[in-house]
Amino acid sequence: LMAKLILLWSFLLLPLGFDVRADDELPPVRTVPSVNIQRYMGQWYEIASIPQRFQKGCTTSTANYRLREDGKVEVINQCRLGSPDGEIKTAKGVAYAVDETNSKLRVSFFWPFYGDYWIVDLGQNYEFAVVGSPGRDYLWVLSRTPAMEKEVYSGILGRLRQQYFDLSKLRIKGGGGTNMGVGIEEALKIRPRVNIVIILTDGATPWPEFQPHGSINYLAIL
Repeated sequence: LMAKLILLWSFLLLPLGFDVRADDELPPVRTVPSVNIQRYMGQWYEIASIPQRFQKGCTTSTANYRLREDGKVEVINQCRLGSPDGEIKTAKGVAYAVDETNSKLRVSFFWPFYGDYWIVDLGQNYEFAVVGSPGRDYLWVLSRTPAMEKEVYSGILGRLRQQYFDLSKLRIKGGGGTNMGVGIEEALKIRPRVNIVIILTDGATPWPEFQPHGSINYLAIL
């Protein structure tokens, strides 16, 4: 068999619609223009997230926010461990807005350590919210109800792609013991980003039809 190895760099891939920029070349994460902090308060259900170590074992998660008299936000996160009927785990913290838009907050569960809480997407009626971080390593999809319509979720994913979040890491969890009942790829037929694709041929046979979804960094034809 004749072996061929072809590396297609960004100037070849971009016309095909693939983005091959490294993480340090990505544009800054954009937050929503403004947030009415009073409307944002109350209970939220976690629909999906990038798994984090501090949420290990959580099967359902909720977040409750209350505006304090000093302008800071009281945060109470809860989840069930192991199953929807499992032990309740609670974490309490405090957050504050860093500017007048209220879309960028800092939150702490262990003083003096703070983390970024950036609201990158928000429903017109505050029916859903998406929380991320400037480094794109944190991501939560929140809803006012325990379940979310697939069309709404699909729209959220589309906007997150435009901000270059790695959706292959996102996992549907559902809040309050309810979720969409199917995995993310089955529900929305979304394939994760592929970093390396290898296709085996005999050197003479035309390349098979290949219609990847997502972004490809390198394509090798052997």
